[in-house]
Amino acid sequence: MAFTFAIGMAATPASATDVPRVTNGNSGLCLEISGESTANGARATQWGCTGSAHQSWYFKQEFPSFRWRLINNNSGKCLEIADWRTDDGAPARQWDCTGGDNQLWYAIDYPDDGTGAMALVNIHSGKCLEIGGWSTAWGAGASQWSCHKGANQLWNGVPSW
Repeated sequence: MAFTFAIGMAATPASATDVPRVTNGNSGLCLEISGESTANGARATQWGCTGSAHQSWYFKQEFPSFRWRLINNNSGKCLEIADWRTDDGAPARQWDCTGGDNQLWYAIDYPDDGTGAMALVNIHSGKCLEIGGWSTAWGAGASQWSCHKGANQLWNGVPSW
């Protein structure tokens, strides 16, 4: 049994702040699928928040545990770590939802500072989703890295339960 937890409330956003979005704790930019692509293998990147569907995500919880699939609202595809890789720097991308552990994530509240920012840890690799090199550039790619509690590995808009 699974249920969907949508981040945000508006069905049709009135502004870029109304969409169910996930933003990086270091850059403040939105997690998106590059170029509004709906293709398998399209990279996850960060970009200025526009309110577009390719920057909009919903979290589908897998019971009985607190594991989540991040599904892009534009493509309907799952965020995953490419090719079941476990190395630091392996890219995050979208792919048809297959049920694999490389598409499952759990959230950790590292800072516990009341901001609501969470680290997203890939079930398969045990590594955190981040924007590499602490980049604040638009278009910088999302990847996985050993968890280190840095702001580039923290995400806002993630369910806290």
